[in-house]
Amino acid sequence: MTPRRRADIDGAVDTVTAPTLPRFERSHLPTYTLIPADKIAHPSDKVLEMLRLSGLSPWLISIFCDIFCLSHAINYSVTHGGLSINPICLDEDMLLIQHDLLDSPHIVESSVADACRLGALLYMKTITRPMWTVLRTSGALVGRLQASLDTIDSESTATPLLIWLLFMGGITCGCRTSERTWFVEKLASVIASLSEELSDWASVRRTLKTVLWVDSLHDGLGQALWHETGTSRAQC
Repeated sequence: MTPRRRADIDGAVDTVTAPTLPRFERSHLPTYTLIPADKIAHPSDKVLEMLRLSGLSPWLISIFCDIFCLSHAINYSVTHGGLSINPICLDEDMLLIQHDLLDSPHIVESSVADACRLGALLYMKTITRPMWTVLRTSGALVGRLQASLDTIDSESTATPLLIWLLFMGGITCGCRTSERTWFVEKLASVIASLSEELSDWASVRRTLKTVLWVDSLHDGLGQALWHETGTSRAQC
């Protein structure tokens, strides 16, 4: 993949704008096809129904399915040392998914759908770039996500999706910022209302994994954010 195309996608993601270059044709199979056929995982019917009921378009749902399969492939490669991921396949996956998320003709007006699109862009950044770069370059995305979440009804939004979105915003905005405080307090409020279902990090982690999550990349960041909500949860 040319540096120009990669720079085009990276710049578009950081500024939440449409890419300048057109979508390219894949030259290699998706990364998940490297996994044994009987080990390939897809989103459950329950998750797909949750996305549909949340107002996501078929286009956006298909992108979430692509990200889910990619995430599972990464998780599988980490836990099965014999599997080697082709870097060209992975690079194509990353760039095509981000291009599709930014493709303006398919962007919908629903606040929940927009929040999911922004959350997915942040998620892709966490698996494509070093975390110090993510924290330094995600201001526009985090701000847009916060604004979208501010306009949706938390009580009518599917719990796993809402919690995942809050975690994506929280882990990518850096510590000791006003944005981090907002995400921590919002997350604490949601979790406090579901104290019986989400009483500890293990239960929260299971919820996050039903959406999109790579254990080796996100567990440490997510657990740190969970612990940070402790004080706020006690005050709810």
